[in-house]
Amino acid sequence: MIVGEQRRFGCTNAFVCRRYHIQNHQLNEWKVAVEKGRLVSKTKNSLGKGRKSVYAEFEEAIRDYVLQRRAIRSIVNVRSLINKLVELCPAAADNSYKSKQMWAYRFIARNRFLIRRITRNVTLSDDELERRRVSFLREIEHQHAGNSNIIFVNMDQTSVVYGDA
Repeated sequence: MIVGEQRRFGCTNAFVCRRYHIQNHQLNEWKVAVEKGRLVSKTKNSLGKGRKSVYAEFEEAIRDYVLQRRAIRSIVNVRSLINKLVELCPAAADNSYKSKQMWAYRFIARNRFLIRRITRNVTLSDDELERRRVSFLREIEHQHAGNSNIIFVNMDQTSVVYGDA
């Protein structure tokens, strides 16, 4: 945008740099990038695509693997990506774990995958929760059956400040 505007209006580098508060060398880098055809994409933050992945020929198969595993609600983590890579490309086994791990993180970023965290949900039905609650209350009542003046209070771990009235 800035390089195009400078060319369209014939402005000097100094004028453009002052107007947009950028360094002269940054403007020159953008000009070189435009001349070499590395234009800025609207969805990417960088000028170029960067260096090609070492395992580029296997990435489509690994992407399909991730999508298939997620379709059946199975866990896909960095370790499983590395295992799949080694399965598809036995030569990758010779590389260090750290290099394969960094490849996996870059693969996740390139494909805009998210590392999902496992969460635990209550799997008991409402009827089962009610049955357990009633059972617990009956047990408490049985333990204190001889005390007629007992008041039961349900409390959580809440801080109590003794200075409050």
